[in-house]
Amino acid sequence: MRILFALLLMFPLMGVAAETIKVGVTESVPFAIKENIDGQERWTGITIDLWEEIARDVGIEYEYVDLALQDNLTGVAKGKIDIALGAMSITAEREKIMDFTHPYYMSGLGIVTRTNQATTWSLYGWGLAKAIGMLFLIILVFGVIMRAIEKRNNPQFEKFGDGMWFTIVTMTTTGYGDKVPLSVVGRMFAAFMMISSAILFPTMVASIVANIAVEQRLNQIKGPHDLANNRIGVITGTSAVHYMKTYNIPHFEVSSAKELLSMIDDKKLDGGVYDKPMLQYHAKPYPDLSVLPATFEHQYYGFALKTDSNLRETINAEILTKSNNNMWLGTINKYLGE
Repeated sequence: MRILFALLLMFPLMGVAAETIKVGVTESVPFAIKENIDGQERWTGITIDLWEEIARDVGIEYEYVDLALQDNLTGVAKGKIDIALGAMSITAEREKIMDFTHPYYMSGLGIVTRTNQATTWSLYGWGLAKAIGMLFLIILVFGVIMRAIEKRNNPQFEKFGDGMWFTIVTMTTTGYGDKVPLSVVGRMFAAFMMISSAILFPTMVASIVANIAVEQRLNQIKGPHDLANNRIGVITGTSAVHYMKTYNIPHFEVSSAKELLSMIDDKKLDGGVYDKPMLQYHAKPYPDLSVLPATFEHQYYGFALKTDSNLRETINAEILTKSNNNMWLGTINKYLGE
């Protein structure tokens, strides 16, 4: 009786193994990567590695069919393709026209930005440099004016540097008293410098502090709530575009992940939004960029199957077994890094 029961359980699988099924593959790095080795097409990636391990262990014969995403999904929905592989997210709309296995990977949108988003120089250096430059310009102009007023009748202002020195000690309220204007106009201008410095210096300090505070706020991307305050790039046609439009977040659209990361690396953009595993894979060659830990707008990836496929239960059991062992963790780390 037990032998008969075991044979009945194996019967559907034996029927599957007897024929070659069609497996549609949509390139979606790092889940499905199309490589050309010695003129021969070869597929690798997170999804491909998992599928090939399952097919080998279960004994499924298959052939790959290279398809665009929409063609792959349509093929499964119409029963022309048995299984669709790639970064196939499980959605309610798709579930109505096809079946899905258990999810083997949970993902979502991620954010990539420069590792050192706001350096000490970017926060303090430029603001301080501009303030010092402005101060020197004021001292230069006031010093030239003061010397022009006093040089004819006041030997204390014979040299160009005398006017500069008087301006510095006056505006900083040091008041050494080694140089004193003698003319009425000179004294009035000296009084003007004293009053101006009392207003100018506190204003400049307040401006620098305010600019630093703004720079700190604008240049620190810690999560989705910081996107609106920065220059953010997204890839045309991805779910990131839909997210940014849904929440009315200003953004710049680019054509590829490489372009997105290059613009962030060149400081033309402050950050980017894309599927997190895709970011982790593509960002590996960029040592100055990092993908933030947070994931939002979660998505679940699974194998898409034609409706009522007799492969579903068998593959589900294999996914539950294989996605909970160290080998699966090694596969993830292989493509996405630890």
